[in-house]
Amino acid sequence: MNPEDFSPEDEQEQEEQDELDLGEVPEDTGKREFKLVAKGPQRLYILDSEQTVYNAGNKQLEVTFADENNVKFKEWFSLLPTAIWRISALVMAIDPEVKPGSKLKWVKSKYIGRRFKGTVKHEKNGQYTNCKVTKFEPDPEGPIGEDLPF
Repeated sequence: MNPEDFSPEDEQEQEEQDELDLGEVPEDTGKREFKLVAKGPQRLYILDSEQTVYNAGNKQLEVTFADENNVKFKEWFSLLPTAIWRISALVMAIDPEVKPGSKLKWVKSKYIGRRFKGTVKHEKNGQYTNCKVTKFEPDPEGPIGEDLPF
């Protein structure tokens, strides 16, 4: 498409799409407020996942979880053979067909929205506190609910 093909209306529409009025810049107090998922056993849901690469070029699966109040957090699962046990524990908690010794596969389209019972702990990482799931168990009511509760 040539620049002369654009009308003044197209240009104005493009500017409106490129700009977003966010109001006034607030004063930076240095405090950041966010919620943490409560410690202990929780019903958790898988909201999203993405394969990424970390530090040394190793692959990992980045999974976004939420509790029943839609408090979200991310966990990163190493895909190194020595650490694959952790993602297999999650998969066995959300997919009743997967058993020890069976072929392990992450199927994003199948697992988004699945629920499980996870034991959450809080880990201090420098000045931040993060949530970490230390135990993955099947949800007593099954991995698939009618709908996400949020």
